Amino acid sequence: MFRVQREWEYTYSVSSWGCCRSCNDNGEQSSPFPTENLAVAGSYCDFFAQQEQTTTNVVGAILKQLVGRGGIPEDIREAFQEEKKEVGGRRHLLADLVRMLRSMIALQPKVFICIDALDECLPNNLPELLVSLRDIVIECPSARIFLTGRPHIGEAIQQYFTQAVTIYISTNPDDIRSYVTMRLDMDAEPEAMDDALRADIVKIALENMSDTYVGAFGVAPQSVVYSQTTLSRFLLASLSVNAILGEVTIGPRREKLEETTRNNRLSDLYTANLNQLKAQKGYKAVLGMKVLMWLLFSEGPIRPDELCYALGVEIGSTDPDPEKIPSLRTLISSCLGLVTVKRVSKSDSIVQLVHLTLREHLLSDPTLFHSPHSKIAEVCLTYLNYRCVSDLSPTLASAPSTMPLLEYASCNWGEHAKRGITENVRKLALRLLDRFDEHISARLLLLRYNQDKGHSCYFRTHSIYRIARSSISWNRGDSLSCIGDEGMGR
Repeated sequence: MFRVQREWEYTYSVSSWGCCRSCNDNGEQSSPFPTENLAVAGSYCDFFAQQEQTTTNVVGAILKQLVGRGGIPEDIREAFQEEKKEVGGRRHLLADLVRMLRSMIALQPKVFICIDALDECLPNNLPELLVSLRDIVIECPSARIFLTGRPHIGEAIQQYFTQAVTIYISTNPDDIRSYVTMRLDMDAEPEAMDDALRADIVKIALENMSDTYVGAFGVAPQSVVYSQTTLSRFLLASLSVNAILGEVTIGPRREKLEETTRNNRLSDLYTANLNQLKAQKGYKAVLGMKVLMWLLFSEGPIRPDELCYALGVEIGSTDPDPEKIPSLRTLISSCLGLVTVKRVSKSDSIVQLVHLTLREHLLSDPTLFHSPHSKIAEVCLTYLNYRCVSDLSPTLASAPSTMPLLEYASCNWGEHAKRGITENVRKLALRLLDRFDEHISARLLLLRYNQDKGHSCYFRTHSIYRIARSSISWNRGDSLSCIGDEGMGR
């Protein structure tokens, strides 16, 4: 049984290794492959890190996991040593990594490669990834590949793995019952709940949840397993309970329960939660919508401290006001369950939408957010023009820990400005560019560029080059125009 549980409480189980199990004389399940001779490596295609999860990086991550099981083969060691001899160190090409991965797989009796949430892979990278996986399966008889994703990815899979076998599964109702019970036990307004309402919430939650299924694809004699996940029962349960517990008296809670009974689709529940978010009193409604805007239109993942400081920026101010920076708890609570915090390492977390389908739902309404990129650009540029930021030494190698928004603002203001140029954005950008050579953001921007391109050294260049890398070009006639990479003459 291969079990995956995501932090936004979307859970599914797949009997992916069932064909590899047998029963002994006592009727107990056993594996025909000794545990020490069975290698498993995997990767999660996180939508919020699409740009970083190229096919090269995914294959490299899988290779690293297999190499970590034991000694490094001599041919792989030699390949890495050769690359070190290049000036600055050249990054490995995809073909090199696929060849090394095949070499590692050949040393193992059985290798299972698991790619989770394939539907969240960047569309431009998907064909290349599928071709690489197909070639590995065809050339390595000991390899098995297990993929998960939502239904629409099936057509792309069929192009590369023509023989398909679909396996349907359903979420265990007991898991949903336990989850809903746990949520009700944590009710912040226990006096607004009675036994009858509690029993009805659990009953309706079990009746309304949609099934999930996975599919398996085979390429004889090798096999590739592909899974599809439809509407998540746990996500539906979470949104339904959030909507109900958002009311503070029994009557409105029962009305909300009846509403979720009629509207048991994800889109309906998203709409209901959004309406409830907008109806919050005070500044919470505005804050909640700002959080959704940032998570929807930001350039890459956003850390909690970055988001808090971004929403504490006051347009027109010259220095930050610590008393206006909201807490993470306030941001999360203002979104009524539509946002979650995901831990990506022992010391780092990101804030993200509860599910990819929420992003699709929000983007389906073009009137929901007005000029989001220009608003984000204004925040970034206001922050960079703060006196305390401008006074920083331009030779610093990294952003100070006391200024968590500095790196994001430095590296991404140009992209947002390019997509939403306004008169205020123009003025703020020109104010920054007037002293760009002596500004810390220029250094941080080039350091990021060098890192992304694999350069090992920091080289000096003139300000127009730096500006262009940020997708903004400043002309002497006090005009600001946007250009892309094609303007670099590369």
